[in-house]
Parts: sequence; structure tokens; C-alpha cells
Amino acid sequence: MPSQNPEPLRPCSSRILIANIVGSLVSGRLTRWNLSAPIALIVLGMAAGWESSTPLIESLTSTSVERTVEVILSVLLFMDALEIRDAPRRSRTPVLRVLFLALPLSLIVVFFAAMYLLPDVRLSLCLVLACILVPSDLAPTASLLKDRRIPARVRSLLSVESGYNDGIVAPVFLFGLAMLGQGEHADHPLKALQDLVPALAVALVVGAVVGGLLGLGIRSAHAQGWAELPALRLVTLAAPLLAYTLAVHFQANGFVAAFIAGLVFCTAVGDLVHDLLEFTEGVATFAIMPIWFVLGQLAAFVFQSPPNWPVIALVAVALTVGRAVPVLLATTPSRLT
Repeated sequence: MPSQNPEPLRPCSSRILIANIVGSLVSGRLTRWNLSAPIALIVLGMAAGWESSTPLIESLTSTSVERTVEVILSVLLFMDALEIRDAPRRSRTPVLRVLFLALPLSLIVVFFAAMYLLPDVRLSLCLVLACILVPSDLAPTASLLKDRRIPARVRSLLSVESGYNDGIVAPVFLFGLAMLGQGEHADHPLKALQDLVPALAVALVVGAVVGGLLGLGIRSAHAQGWAELPALRLVTLAAPLLAYTLAVHFQANGFVAAFIAGLVFCTAVGDLVHDLLEFTEGVATFAIMPIWFVLGQLAAFVFQSPPNWPVIALVAVALTVGRAVPVLLATTPSRLT
């Protein structure tokens, strides 16, 4: 039988694969030019999608594409949860200040900026926008973390904060979505919490159980000599996939489960975690590359539309004072220069 997938998805898939291959083959040259692979893929995606991004948007609405992206993001959240392994103990206090003081302050600033700049938008959508705009991803500027002109403690802080901010903001984001899904007439925070808390609780349990059992299993198998590292690396990749799948099966949030699984897994395997991540990191890197390419195609679609100045102003606030001022306030008491 012929495939039921829409025709525009086929050339789109070919472009994504070609862009991934080209980006990988010239990755060394891009690094010497201080041009990261995500930025290059975004540019290639913009070039490929400039003629028409409408077929792409129609393809992205399919359930299969949505589920595939969710699985990829669950692996990335699992990897993000392991970032704390590289943070020196003396850097933990600034990290905690940035995560639990600066991050909430940034959410508040961007939330109120959205309220002011987008007065016709519901409060719940303002909260969702803040949760989307505030967490930063350093993948497009990975060279920043290798720049010796930046103190090692600052680079470590940036790396850990970038890894943890998505997981910390996720419950707030889900709360905003829960309110947003109640209809257009009114926001009911208590009702949203009633719907959200059980799902989060299940996700926490699923993530902790999966991360703990697989982490302890890997540690025991390695200590007893039952398995070689290549096989244990496959189990490591299975951890976020299993956590996500089980959480979705129990109608909980797979992203939270994958993130919690990473936290518990890192503690369970101990120092062995450094030897386990090579394969999972490679898979995650390859899997995320199509998303950067698609992001470029969507950006081309946005640039072809008339400018929405309130939205541009909101993004500018989120990228500048919305993050810089809270981080400055949070780190001023620390010993960071």
C-alpha cells in the first residue's frame, strides 16, 4: 500500500538528512570559524524553507511527528539532568542562586512584560510564553563553554544552569498549559493544579524508579563483570526512553519523568557515568540536528510575515534585561568576579 504520509514530508525529510550529513562532514571547519552546528543548520533550514514553509507546518501537526520530537526531547532532558556531574562543589552555591532565585525572577519579569506588551492575551498564555522564552540552550554557542578567556567557574555555571533550567521550568509550563486548556472564558488555577499535581507525582515516581533501578543495575553488572561498557551504554540510552514511555502510559508527563530519571541515574551509577554517556550523547546530538533544521524553516516562515512589534519587543526583553538583571542580582552576593 502507498504511504499515507503527506507528500511534502518526503522532500523535507531528505533535506534534513542531507543537512545533517553536510553539517557533520564540515563540523571541524565550522568550529574553526566559531560557527556551531545548530546555527549552521538553522541557516540551512531558512534557505531550504524560504520558498514555502506551509507544507512543513502541515506535516508537523501529525501525531507521529509530535511523538518523535517528544522522544528526542526526553533524551535531551535526561542528558541535561546529568550536567551537575561536571560542576565543582565550590560552584554549587552560585548555581543554586541562578537556578532558584534568578530563574524565577526572570519568569516573573517576562510574564509581566508579556502582560503589558500583549494586553489581549490571556494570563495563562503569558505564563506559557515566559516559560518558553526564559530557559536558555547553549547548544548554538557551545564554543562559549570552551573559551579560556571566560573563568572556568563561570563556564561551569552556564553549563549546569542551561542543563537544569528546562527541567525546573517544566512544571510551571505544564501548569500554564493546564490553565490554557480550560477554555477561553476564565483561568482557574486551583482546577489546573488538581489536574496537574497527580500527573506530576506519577512522573516523579516513574522517573525515580526507572533511573534508580537502571542505574543500580548498571553499577552492579559492571562491578560483577557481567556486562561490558558498550552494552551498558545501550542501557543508558534506554533509561530516558523507558521513563518517557512508562510515564505516557500512566498518563503522566514524560519530560518530567525523563529529567528525574537522569537525576537519580547519575546518583545511582556514581563515577561510572562518565564512561556511559558517549553513545547516548552521540545519539542525542544526531537526533536534535533535524529540529534545528526545522527551526530554521519555521524562522523563514516567520520572517516572511509582517513584523509583530510587540512580540519582537517581548523577545528582546527576554534576551536582555529579563535574564541579565535577575542573574546579576542573584550572583552579586557570591564570590564570582
